Amino acid sequence: MTDTPKTQKLISIQFSFNTILYLVGLISMVQLVAHYFSSPVNILYIALPIFYMYIKQSKQTQVSVKEFLFHVLGSVVIIVEQFFLEDMAFCLFEIAYVLIYTSFIFSIIKKSDYAKTGDIRFNFLTVYTFFLGLNALIKLVYVFTEIYRFKLYFKESFILIGISFFALVLCFITLYLENALSRLSLQIESEESIASALNARNLISTNCILIDTYFEYSTDYLLPSFSLEQLAQHLEKDRNEVSEILNKEMNTSFYQLVAKYRIEHAKQLLVDNCQMTIEAIVEECGFNSKSSFNKYFRLYEGCTPSVYRSLAVA
Repeated sequence: MTDTPKTQKLISIQFSFNTILYLVGLISMVQLVAHYFSSPVNILYIALPIFYMYIKQSKQTQVSVKEFLFHVLGSVVIIVEQFFLEDMAFCLFEIAYVLIYTSFIFSIIKKSDYAKTGDIRFNFLTVYTFFLGLNALIKLVYVFTEIYRFKLYFKESFILIGISFFALVLCFITLYLENALSRLSLQIESEESIASALNARNLISTNCILIDTYFEYSTDYLLPSFSLEQLAQHLEKDRNEVSEILNKEMNTSFYQLVAKYRIEHAKQLLVDNCQMTIEAIVEECGFNSKSSFNKYFRLYEGCTPSVYRSLAVA
């Protein structure tokens, strides 16, 4: 018997872009404070695995538990190793770390639509990754100046503070633009929904007007053979479409609507032609039987044709 392979547990990183901005903004703020107090701690590089996992998530790719832990521990290792490695070794390690993650991130971005559309997320990731690379490069330059005893005009902490500050400003600007674009998108969707609803309402009104106009100016409905197909042909619509309009938009059926207009015509005949018998009116209005005529007359008028005539003439 063969063993069934175990299913690897997967976790789905459900960070929104706003969450990424808040998280990276917090990292930038902590790093800015650390540089201000000349602390050697550098935590900016935590942003790289965050970017990488966010990009994978946006491509609807789940991240395995092992992969997630690998990236988290990797960022912790690079923070800790700065206290144990020599400056030159750590700077080279930093640059390699940045280059590897940058290649991973942009290899995924290249396959997506971010770069093609000038997406704000692509712009943010590009610029912030540039700041990280610049940060590592500046530290390497100052290590070389210490080795070769070459003095630069600006202090290293001053430049690193500037990089952290602009990284923080980038987060706030991107967050503002993202929220503004989201509000604009919601507004556009709302306006489109309203326009769609108005168009649907206008279409409903137009359909109802067309049908009512037909019955007011045509007497075809008085023919016993008058059918839904004839009405649809006159309206230049499909039979099923006309039936749906009657059911959903006018809240009636074809037979009820025809009976309604036939009863209206019968009422006029009952009053204007007192000598005309009920049987003759039934035939004139297109009903197949007197019982059907009486049924619809009571439905719409609440009394029999005879009672209606006596009340109208009296």
